Amino acid sequence: MAVSSASTRPGSSSGLSPHDFDALYRDHERQLRLWLRNKVRDSAVDDVSQEVWLRISRAYREQFDGRNFRAWMFHIAKNCVVNFHRKRQDMTSLDEDGTPMQDVRDEEAIEILIDRERRHRLMDCMARLGHPRRAIVESRLAGSDYEECAAALGVTKQEAYSHFFAAKNLLRACVRSKQQGSV
Repeated sequence: MAVSSASTRPGSSSGLSPHDFDALYRDHERQLRLWLRNKVRDSAVDDVSQEVWLRISRAYREQFDGRNFRAWMFHIAKNCVVNFHRKRQDMTSLDEDGTPMQDVRDEEAIEILIDRERRHRLMDCMARLGHPRRAIVESRLAGSDYEECAAALGVTKQEAYSHFFAAKNLLRACVRSKQQGSV
């Protein structure tokens, strides 16, 4: 039985049981390593990943609130990445847009990083939508009403509704599957 990373908390008073740890590791290691490859040099990914999992195993029982394991794991990973760069005095920008990363203890910075990850996930899913669904979603996000969308695409207002709601359902499913790491 796999551990639900959203809500399960193992009963071991010393932290995670080996079975639960293995389940979390299987479910999240690939995503963690992909994220780390963008934050540290390739030769350091193994070391930083190992440090993240060590901290998870030590802190799980006392610090994990049971809500969102993945977000908590990335919070730990950000701390490990910052420590890695501090130790090596390699203060290369950690942010993808070239700006220095804020102090990871700053809750607002953490929320910004999580929000950025969600936006990337959504944009990947948007790229998978075909025309006219993508065009209608983009138009609606830009403030156009259904009549304007329909006129711009040469479809009826009802077809615009249908395309939009189909796109919304496809996006929702895509984002969920990316969040679970199955895409």
